[in-house]
Amino acid sequence: MPVVLQASEENPLYVAYVIGVSTNTDLKEIMYLEDQSIAQDHTYIAKIQVSRDFISNFHLAGAELDLRWFLAVAHREENDYATDQTEFVGGVELNWDTHLPWTEIPFTLQLAEGISAMSLGRSTHNEKQDLAKRYEINDDRDPGVLNYIGFSALLGLKSIEALSNCKFGYHLHHRSGVYAKVKLFGYVHGGSNEHSLMLECAY
Repeated sequence: MPVVLQASEENPLYVAYVIGVSTNTDLKEIMYLEDQSIAQDHTYIAKIQVSRDFISNFHLAGAELDLRWFLAVAHREENDYATDQTEFVGGVELNWDTHLPWTEIPFTLQLAEGISAMSLGRSTHNEKQDLAKRYEINDDRDPGVLNYIGFSALLGLKSIEALSNCKFGYHLHHRSGVYAKVKLFGYVHGGSNEHSLMLECAY
């Protein structure tokens, strides 16, 4: 008999499993679908994230939304370009559950904002490349703490009995210095992006 995940009806805990690869493309190029290429010196990320609603079913511009807190831990595989690190992320996430147009297929959009900290207090390999390209010098800009943005587009898996409480799709993992405006982020302009696959399940 297959194992079926059962979610709490009141306020489930969401657990997401993410695996991705780095890209040299900046956030604007990704948003406008200009360039989705993988970095030549590609590195990898494997992340697990937990989240739970703290404001449910509020309405904004005609959409019914949920606001969640989230905590995540990620392994940053630097592929021998640098020392591997552990990344810690926390923040809030806006969640919109809907359906694909003209279908009954569940579709979810998520937008997250938070803070990301690296275990060794140093930038990732791709972030160092990005900073060197922007500043054209090797200086002491090496922020271990940066702003985090996450974006996900997920399809519900209700047609698969064992995964009926799960969603699967694309996830973007973004770290940056917010245009060199924030002291906490080392006044840097630049960062990194990872194209990822996400499986999120409700328990």
